[in-house]
Amino acid sequence: MKLKPAMTHILKFSLLVLLTSFISITTYSQSIDEDNTVLYMKANVLYESGRYDEAVRMYNRILSKDDSFTNAYIMRAKTKYQLGAFKGTKKDILVFIDKAGVNKEVIKLMANTEYRLNNLKAASNYNKTAIELDPYDGELYHQAGMIAMDDGRKNDACESYAIGSTLGHGKSSEKFSGDCNGYVIKSKNTKQQPSPIDENIESTGEVASIDSTRIPMGNQPSKNIPEVEVVNESPIDYDALQEVKIDEKLNIAIGNGLGDRNVEDKPNIFILSTEDGVVAINICVDSDGKVINAEYDRAASTLYRSSLTSLALRKSREFIFMPSLKGEQCGTMLYKIKA
Repeated sequence: MKLKPAMTHILKFSLLVLLTSFISITTYSQSIDEDNTVLYMKANVLYESGRYDEAVRMYNRILSKDDSFTNAYIMRAKTKYQLGAFKGTKKDILVFIDKAGVNKEVIKLMANTEYRLNNLKAASNYNKTAIELDPYDGELYHQAGMIAMDDGRKNDACESYAIGSTLGHGKSSEKFSGDCNGYVIKSKNTKQQPSPIDENIESTGEVASIDSTRIPMGNQPSKNIPEVEVVNESPIDYDALQEVKIDEKLNIAIGNGLGDRNVEDKPNIFILSTEDGVVAINICVDSDGKVINAEYDRAASTLYRSSLTSLALRKSREFIFMPSLKGEQCGTMLYKIKA
């Protein structure tokens, strides 16, 4: 049976429309899948879930497609910091600053990065600038104390810890109790500091130079930093140590301030490694026993593969400790791995 010419034309036209629609849908689907905004959202989910090695690869993919996607630089910097790749962190921060300017969080990350690179003078300069931008961030005073202590300035370190403690920062309280026994810090006259400024500063206007980085500094009204008041606390037993056996290939030693805080529940952990070694993770635990912060300690580690450090970071957050009236406590978990 032969089709009439009109029917043939209609059939051909219908097939053409269907084919065009299919190509359009496929192209649209691929476009959505490859869109950098979608990839960025996926990368951020990987970062928040502690899958840092996968997140880095996703940020790399975004920037290889579009190196003007500015936020990917700072997020990749944060991810590299978690993995202990501090030189790469610093490089990405500087690119971000050049493209988008700075804010307190960027300066804070740079201070921490310089500290990890053992550039104590640069770390101190960045940290001081961050404090000027927000004099009520207790974590900044804790970092100032860590820098000063490593630089041999114990008086300055204990003063910073004390200020951080009065601002409610748990790590500062523990550091003061553990490292500053016998020190008495007198109450001081209230200092004047600039108030916190807009977090979304653009690199325009008046600037102050810190290690060749231009930092915008507007004319801001001053605020008062709380006076330092030292509270007597029982020192923490930093020598206490506990071992948690996972399997024949893995033991975890917990100490440096958490050795006497018993583990209530531990996650399932399966690690494969071709060599023996240690992955060190610094953690903080709240009063309920939940791990609220985990950070890779490269200096105390002997294994540096991103797959191992990423896994150790993720699993450290899943530990549950016994509740305690001491509040926030911090210490170290050493993943002792056998090949």
